Amino acid sequence: MSDREPPPWITPADAPLSPPVGMRDLLGETVQRRRAIARAALAAFARYGYEQVITPAFEREDVLLRGAGADARDLVRFLDPDTAEVLALRSDMTPQVARIVATRPGTPMPCRLSYEGSVLRRARGRSSRQRQLSQTGVECVGWASPDADLEVLRVTLEALRDNGIRDVVVELSHAAPLRAALAGVPEHAVDAVADGLARKDRAAWEHPLRALPGAASALSAVCALSGEATEVCGRVRGVLGGLVDAGTLDEVASMERCARAVLAEGLARSVLADLGELRGQAYYTGAFFQVFVAGAPSAVAAGGRYDQLLAGFGVDLPATGAAIDLDAVASLRGEVELGEVERVVVAGPADSRAPLAARLRELGAVAIERDLASDDELTRFARAARAKRVIRAE
Repeated sequence: MSDREPPPWITPADAPLSPPVGMRDLLGETVQRRRAIARAALAAFARYGYEQVITPAFEREDVLLRGAGADARDLVRFLDPDTAEVLALRSDMTPQVARIVATRPGTPMPCRLSYEGSVLRRARGRSSRQRQLSQTGVECVGWASPDADLEVLRVTLEALRDNGIRDVVVELSHAAPLRAALAGVPEHAVDAVADGLARKDRAAWEHPLRALPGAASALSAVCALSGEATEVCGRVRGVLGGLVDAGTLDEVASMERCARAVLAEGLARSVLADLGELRGQAYYTGAFFQVFVAGAPSAVAAGGRYDQLLAGFGVDLPATGAAIDLDAVASLRGEVELGEVERVVVAGPADSRAPLAARLRELGAVAIERDLASDDELTRFARAARAKRVIRAE
């Protein structure tokens, strides 16, 4: 037998009491504010006919990996002890919505669904510290028209507006032009070029293509289509004519209509376009967007067209959707109005405090019961409970 010390097994009594890495608790007023934000967003979605669904916290692994753009590295997996199936916590709700649509044949199209909840993704990279992300969003399935893309963008911006976020910048893009340009990049250079594109570092992506002027020229043309959206969309036919087909040209040019609509309706401060945007190229098939707000380090909402994903579920239907980052919105809207509901501590013996507390609740107040105590203790308790006064029911 080895004379080494036994391994330091962690017993329940010795286990850390903090949440796992990348997870956190939300308490009290933070929860109320988060729910108020989600309610406002879901109400905006409902005005357009989006019906809310509640999806399972985990799925079979293969369900979450179906369709274009699924990344196995995002998933937190575990083995079902009853069935021995490999399951995974949801990292994205869109595949779950796709499963819902695919398993309900005969659903009238377009099908509009909304959701709200948490997704869990493995932390990757320096900027991915938080593993649990709170989202609310919409999916519009079975409508191929650019009108669907405009509706999803409009309802997303209205949901942000209803949460007090108005001074936004929208960035539009389209997956096809950059994908066509990247098709001319040799396999050995793809990673280096993609890295340069992701960092918006022209020298970095041009260097691997120094001996391939045709590929470099195509990428340069696409990346030059960046700036104010209506101006960029006005140039796409002249720049992309030899790179993409006529139908795609029409789709890209039609983004100008989205830009003009949201500007006319006061839903955005400005609308930009960047056809050299790499983010989402593995997932989106058509027009996509990001929404930025001053003070947020990344997009507060994003979405776009993903016409290939449903085919992985056995139904070949066009689809577009968007998700709002509730954590980002909450950080920007710390002052979300919760309403002036009076909070009162009712202290005393049960037979006298309970009827009084019940009457206060009938009148719309929050009545928090507890036993009698000293004035100092009741004051501390009321402060912790965010109650403005204490009533003694003796």
